[in-house]
Amino acid sequence: MVLLKSLHLLQLQSLINHNLKAMNSLNELVAIAPPPQNPIDTGRGQDITVAENEIGIQLPSDYIEYIRIYGNCLWYQHLFLYSPFSSEKFLSLWERHKYNIEQMKIMCKYLPPPTPYAVFPEPRGIFLCGGDIYGEFLAWITEGSPQEWPIVYFNVDGGIFEKFNMNITTFLLKLVKGEIKPALFPDDIRHNHNNRSIATSNIALTPHIAIPSKTPIEFSEVTIGAIME
Repeated sequence: MVLLKSLHLLQLQSLINHNLKAMNSLNELVAIAPPPQNPIDTGRGQDITVAENEIGIQLPSDYIEYIRIYGNCLWYQHLFLYSPFSSEKFLSLWERHKYNIEQMKIMCKYLPPPTPYAVFPEPRGIFLCGGDIYGEFLAWITEGSPQEWPIVYFNVDGGIFEKFNMNITTFLLKLVKGEIKPALFPDDIRHNHNNRSIATSNIALTPHIAIPSKTPIEFSEVTIGAIME
């Protein structure tokens, strides 16, 4: 009984530490790259548990707070996260995952080389949380506590899977600070962060494994100052 209680306390402390670290990353991200004045799809005033119950999954707390602050932003005119509150199906967290899940399963099973991950709701399955304008995806690897989910940035067709052992806000923070340079990022972004606009608005996406949207998709706009390498 004492051993079980001690183990529970250790797990609780680990969860608290992860939450604090995630919030620190988000606070630093906000300081470096302030959110837009009028962010869209933030879900302010809406209950996140409604979306979680529909999806059937508990979402990471740092991601929820990120969406509340930034909404749908296109980072470096290239990368974006889906929002559980978006009415645009190509930017909706759950709609995007539902739309692509069967195609993803087929691709992950049959396309060479074999992909290293299953697809949610399978154990340790990937759950899409974002993507880029070239059709690559960002996903959580749903193993362990949601607060500890690592992410993977991948292109199924090319068999490129780059895993990052950090939560999504830490990934964005390190990206903005130039501490990580994903292999799938265009060279001009990977090698030159200085004075770039982080987000643009009214960009038309051509989604990967999806029918292109017929109308431009609206994003919020964010800019940052010079980033030191």
